[in-house]
Amino acid sequence: MEFPEPYIYSSQSAQPHTHTVILLHGRGSNGPEFAEEFFAGRTSTDQSLTSCLPTWRWVFPTARERWSRQFQEELFAWFDDGPRHAGDEEEQRIDGLGQSAAYILGILKREIDLLGGNSSRVFLGGISQGMATVLWSVFIAASRERIREQCFGGVLGFCGWLPLGREVEELFRRNNASSKTPKEKQRLICDFALNTITGAAIVPEIEKPIELSWLHLCF
Repeated sequence: MEFPEPYIYSSQSAQPHTHTVILLHGRGSNGPEFAEEFFAGRTSTDQSLTSCLPTWRWVFPTARERWSRQFQEELFAWFDDGPRHAGDEEEQRIDGLGQSAAYILGILKREIDLLGGNSSRVFLGGISQGMATVLWSVFIAASRERIREQCFGGVLGFCGWLPLGREVEELFRRNNASSKTPKEKQRLICDFALNTITGAAIVPEIEKPIELSWLHLCF
């Protein structure tokens, strides 16, 4: 099954498009549903986000439907994250992450291109399983080739986690990460992500790697 088309909200403002936010829903939801819930929020002065940011474009992708072993039904999910007791579950989890990361990186590249290649005006975020997918997508993007001084607008995460977190902790322990520089830590985890979720569909999806700020990404 293909990924559904993203739900996109663009203001009707006469001002030119200046920024883009890509937001991923959680398991069991979808792009339009998440957008409706997200835009229902108001600021302390009773304004909507879209009125506060009239030149921003909002992109809400929808995950593919996947069979959930935990709930025994088809759900919109970026990957299957059921309980870890069967021998093949980790492999299926990695496969789902790889497919979703490739899709998200394709959207990310298109949105950067729409802004003339200015990646500092593009933000990527998600909630719950969407945040988990965002983290791995960013790690893979940063592994794309030699890290350049390419600034990314930001990564937004709500109520999420790092998939394969125990494996990452073990990776840092084995490589004595506490003694490494931020750039060395970045390279360590990004290479691990690319080597773990391997596949020809992932690598070409984005041409410019993303510089990560380790002031805001802590493990």
